[in-house]
Amino acid sequence: MVIHHILEFASHLHEHEHDTNLSDVVVPMKAKFMKYWKSIPMLYSFAFVLDPRAKMRGLYNVLELLSQSNNYNYSTYFADVKTELYKLYAKYETKFGAARPSRTTHQSGMTGKRKQAWGKIFGGTSASRSSTASGSSGSSGHGVGICELTVYLDSDNVAAYEDDFDILNWWHEHKLTYPILSIMARDIMSVPASTTSSESTFSLSGRILEDRRRRLNSETVEMLVCIKDWELGQQRAQHAVVDNELEESFKDLWLDEAAGATDSLA
Repeated sequence: MVIHHILEFASHLHEHEHDTNLSDVVVPMKAKFMKYWKSIPMLYSFAFVLDPRAKMRGLYNVLELLSQSNNYNYSTYFADVKTELYKLYAKYETKFGAARPSRTTHQSGMTGKRKQAWGKIFGGTSASRSSTASGSSGSSGHGVGICELTVYLDSDNVAAYEDDFDILNWWHEHKLTYPILSIMARDIMSVPASTTSSESTFSLSGRILEDRRRRLNSETVEMLVCIKDWELGQQRAQHAVVDNELEESFKDLWLDEAAGATDSLA
């Protein structure tokens, strides 16, 4: 969903950057946004393409919409994503190619309610030009014959836009159709989009290794961290508030007074 959020942020900033009341705030925000997100990490695009609802057609449309909001040309980036995706698949095919069963490919005919985020991507004017962004043009020179990645990219997009659509379950159900590509998708989808979990682990270990406990070896620290996490898990307290005083000071602050009044009545 990271690509969806990037597009949403860019659209909002572009919409309000010329607002006379908000421009003084929005323009610096957009400059900061462009500093960090003009160059989209390749891994996020890989994950987006391996969403069967998006594929290269969806990425092409997203980049078209982003270029309109950011005034930045993503055509080179789109080509790089396609090239690097085939390179990555070639490595997986080298490692897991021997396990591929001989089966004919087929595509799911799932249907569902079209959501707003996908409607923005496929409902705009750029959708009519997305046929040029299929994966077949990027398959030349990446091996003899048609590979799973080419078949996947050339097939129709899955039209299941419900919020409860499970991408990992979709790949699990199609692991016989795409045995190698499903392994690659599982590995990419399992990479966390945020470093919050790892930073939380470092914070926990920082409370174990302190001035009075500086001679613990790595195995002991690992055991203590695991035990502490298991205890918090049983109490469902991994994300408990540490600063209760700070929580109390913000408890009665509402962005919308009407919403606060409604919740109070509830």
